Amino acid sequence: MSPDSGSWPVTPAVALLYDVSPRCQQQGIAYFFSRYVSVEETTCHHNFSFVFDVWKPTSVAQDRHVDSVLASMTAVGLVGLAGVTRSQDMMEAAWKSYGTALRLTNHALETPIEAVKDTTMLSVLILGLFELIAEHPSRMRTVEAFQEHINGAVALAKLRGTAQFQTKAGVKMFSKLCQRVMLSCLQSRKPMPMPQPLIDLWHTMPQPIQLKGFGGLTLSALPLMHDFLQLRADILSGVLVDSDNILAHLFRIDEGFEQLSAQFSPDLPYKTFRLTRHHPAVLNGVCNVYSTLWDTTLWNSLRMLRMLLLETIICEIQQLSRGLCLKPTSGPYADQFTGAKRKLKEILEAICGSVPQLLGLVDPTDGSVDNSCSTPISSVEVRETPSPPTSPSARSSDSGGSSQSPMDPARIQCANLTILHPVTPASTDAEEEASRFVLLVSATSPVVWPLYMVGMSSVCTGQVKSYVVGRLRTLYMETGVKQADAVANLLEEHDTIDVDEDGYGNGPEEQSLWLPGLGIGLDWMNTGEMEDMPVHLRVVQQQHELFHERLRQEQVYHGGPVMMEGGKGMIDPQLI
Repeated sequence: MSPDSGSWPVTPAVALLYDVSPRCQQQGIAYFFSRYVSVEETTCHHNFSFVFDVWKPTSVAQDRHVDSVLASMTAVGLVGLAGVTRSQDMMEAAWKSYGTALRLTNHALETPIEAVKDTTMLSVLILGLFELIAEHPSRMRTVEAFQEHINGAVALAKLRGTAQFQTKAGVKMFSKLCQRVMLSCLQSRKPMPMPQPLIDLWHTMPQPIQLKGFGGLTLSALPLMHDFLQLRADILSGVLVDSDNILAHLFRIDEGFEQLSAQFSPDLPYKTFRLTRHHPAVLNGVCNVYSTLWDTTLWNSLRMLRMLLLETIICEIQQLSRGLCLKPTSGPYADQFTGAKRKLKEILEAICGSVPQLLGLVDPTDGSVDNSCSTPISSVEVRETPSPPTSPSARSSDSGGSSQSPMDPARIQCANLTILHPVTPASTDAEEEASRFVLLVSATSPVVWPLYMVGMSSVCTGQVKSYVVGRLRTLYMETGVKQADAVANLLEEHDTIDVDEDGYGNGPEEQSLWLPGLGIGLDWMNTGEMEDMPVHLRVVQQQHELFHERLRQEQVYHGGPVMMEGGKGMIDPQLI
């Protein structure tokens, strides 16, 4: 039900204790909209761009002081502001708003007519976001609170039934709930499959929405997510213990990812471009441009799930090969082992190729990508440029230790991120695992978690890791996303060991140092060989005061790196 499909209730007595000042409330609402509604570059499970499809402040009656959606948005906005300003007063106001929103939402749930409204579900989803970003003394408590909200939201979705699919906002909220359920089940140390009510609702959904509705890839992937989580639960509970059996399930689900990609590729194409000169924000000079940032984020979400699947395949084959005293490339699953590593490398390249667009650095010259294009356009070769300086990277041992588990000890010794350990390598420290989960899931930037997955991958090289850390550091410096800096620290502490085709480490290697800069880096500016380069795509420099001050101090205003296709284009004079 939309807000205009029924009458707006008068504020119940439970909300009359709401005493947040109008100015404070306005600040909270403004911050919420600036971070979670109006900004396209927001990760899927934090994006509430559809809020006005559900909630319209102009429809609110004059005698209403506050509603659950308003109080929820205020709470989330104020807790975010409190984190930025370190204001204790704002934090107290945030918790007041949260308490009011909780009381109003519970009051609505007591009335069947109010419980099934879109506004009630929206309030529940926003309150779940509050639990993620509010700073509890224990991250375990944060995860538990998030799980409690997920359980309540699933029960509410079941209560809402198929009627929730009659509105665009209802479908989007169901899609968002599925995303959060996936995250919640993955972080659990206990066997936790996809809740059956969500699968039942998916099967009752009209097929056009089910396949290519407003939730896009998320809704189409729901059965695949169910199989993914069910396999994880079966391994954790000991239902599946035999490696051959586990691998058979893993191969089947991976084939499902292949089919899903083939189903959506004609509708969500991306174009591949190559730089003519080195730029620190573009790995190996290649970037992919999607139709929208939303498409980019959804594809990366599926890629991260598939990375966990492929890493698990690699670990299982390695374990099986050790038992047979064979190398993985000469054992019974040699082809599958090689194929998994190849696919992993392709996924890493695809994620890194999406980073420039997600950071707002590239745009097609006509401002759009043709949706009718079914294949990537051809790209030109990159001309050789001076390499950045190299230096041995500073490393320290990974803090993760061995863990106790009812599973086969050989299986849990795998140092990769797998479907069993999707956030940290196997560890006994539940608080540390919860802390890292909250760190990743609370990041609003859609590049933080994908880059973390890339940096932790078993096929991540020293060069790629340096690129990942450089992008995260610069994201933090230029936008203030603190999770990016924290993740960069974690990756620097994690050993990167380049492996040969058999999966054995070759030891540490020299790693390239990439200069930071979401926009222009000083390394290419000092080459003095940039004048004659053609352009097709602009490299859009985000305005940043500290960066431009550095340029003024260095006095190195030059033309920037450019992108080309077919040798056509022009240099954008507004690069810096």
